[in-house]
Amino acid sequence: MKHWWKLIALALFLIMAMIAASCSSSNGGGDDDAADDDAVDDDATDDDAADDDTADDDAVDDDAADDDTADDDTVSVSGNIVYIYNADQTIALDYQTFLEGMGYSFAAYDITALATPPDFTAVDVFLVDNSAGMSSWDATNSAVLTGTGKPIIGIGEGTEVFESLDQFLDRGQGWGASGDDSITPMDISHPLFTTPYDLGLTNQDDIQITLAASEDQAVYDDGTAPADVEFLGREQGQTAHYAIVVQGVKYAEFGFSSVGPSGFTATGRHVFVNLIEYTRTAR
Repeated sequence: MKHWWKLIALALFLIMAMIAASCSSSNGGGDDDAADDDAVDDDATDDDAADDDTADDDAVDDDAADDDTADDDTVSVSGNIVYIYNADQTIALDYQTFLEGMGYSFAAYDITALATPPDFTAVDVFLVDNSAGMSSWDATNSAVLTGTGKPIIGIGEGTEVFESLDQFLDRGQGWGASGDDSITPMDISHPLFTTPYDLGLTNQDDIQITLAASEDQAVYDDGTAPADVEFLGREQGQTAHYAIVVQGVKYAEFGFSSVGPSGFTATGRHVFVNLIEYTRTAR
């Protein structure tokens, strides 16, 4: 028994080894706690109370389910947007939230402000709200926008701004409808559907723009359109009425008018950004 102390030492060594192995197994490379307590989340599947994966997203969330903190959106846009409305700012504020989140600078003006025109030198694109449509424009205030030579996108009846220019977009070509949420893309290779957001279209199946049926304004193709008119998005279920039309590259109609971007699908928001960028960069 004179070596009893060696047996005790061996037993203690084996016990310590077993404890170390157990700790290593329970605290391996994959964190499986109900609440993540790693400095860096290394779960194979993130089960944290707060999601801190590195996958996605945008300043504006356009995923079906997306609460990640890291932005991996490959689309980067910028520019100065001025929005003209008439009294009701509700949809203007919705556009502001969306467009500023995308990276644009945004300023909104009531149409009455055009009586003493602000300095629009730095504007890249004007957006004219549906509320600033019928009976809101005359030759004087219309010229404040058109005289800058900058692109203008009329939302719904906002295309009335083009009246003083006698553009096809407002030459008795308007048609109002309700109950639509989609368009038929006329040329899937057009920048409206590819740049900067590539929608990956492979056919002319309808694409949904709004989450629910919306009021929309369309332009009627009566066969007399000038060569510079591009009929890009045909109204749902129609053969000659178009909810997205561009003339001379820098003037455009976006027909969906009763909701703002929060009422659009992710595809609808991408189409709208593509429309801004097409009118802004292709001129």
